[in-house]
Amino acid sequence: MKYMVYIPSKGRAATAKLPSLLIKDEVDFRIVVGPEDESDYRKEYQDKVLVLPEGNMGLPYSRRWIKRYSEQKGESRHWQIDDDVWAYREYVPETRKHKKCLAGAALSYVEDLVDQYENIGAASTSTFSMFPKGPYVINRDVYHDVLVKNNTEHYWTDGTWEDTDFTLQNLASGLCTIVVQAFIHYIPSTAQSDKSGGGMSHEESQAGIEKRLRMIRTTQRRWPGLNIGIHRPKTFPKLMTKHVWKMFTQKPIRV
Repeated sequence: MKYMVYIPSKGRAATAKLPSLLIKDEVDFRIVVGPEDESDYRKEYQDKVLVLPEGNMGLPYSRRWIKRYSEQKGESRHWQIDDDVWAYREYVPETRKHKKCLAGAALSYVEDLVDQYENIGAASTSTFSMFPKGPYVINRDVYHDVLVKNNTEHYWTDGTWEDTDFTLQNLASGLCTIVVQAFIHYIPSTAQSDKSGGGMSHEESQAGIEKRLRMIRTTQRRWPGLNIGIHRPKTFPKLMTKHVWKMFTQKPIRV
């Protein structure tokens, strides 16, 4: 692999799934945590731990710090991958099925593809593609495992649906994004998330709904011309953005 993997994490020193996967597949990484979690993560990952200057500042803060750190290291791109990604699979057109593959194989494929073009702001593998019509699609939302172009003005914004907001920043500037459908990544379902004590109470569930709604509405205000909608606002709010990606028609430019 060409580019370093950075994993923002909090409170999951013993349960984060991605580090175990990368260690097994022999992919180097750094796990980025707040000072309040440093000792727990050092026990698990020793010198692979990077410590943020401030703690409990939220995920967008961690992502911004990682990008700046990577830029200061002189890296032209870097990976930011969620700590709960637990597997990768490759789509086999001949059988129309997915087969298990090494994480490094999936990530290296993305790197080699992106490096063929000069205007890719970010890229990721797919969350699911039943029968993809091609190995990748352009100008779509990128999240969970993102290969980020350094030395741009695009960063993650507090209080927003930060992955979508970051994608839109790239697209609005004229850069392209790529979602690679030839490989998919897996994360736990909401019901499987490692929340101590089992499922959420009604109060926690309601608080989560309200937080998601605030993030969506902040994102809507930041992008008023895109007519971003809300799906299932009373149960599990999500952005409605399928129509948005058709608005961005720029094409990848070969190096």
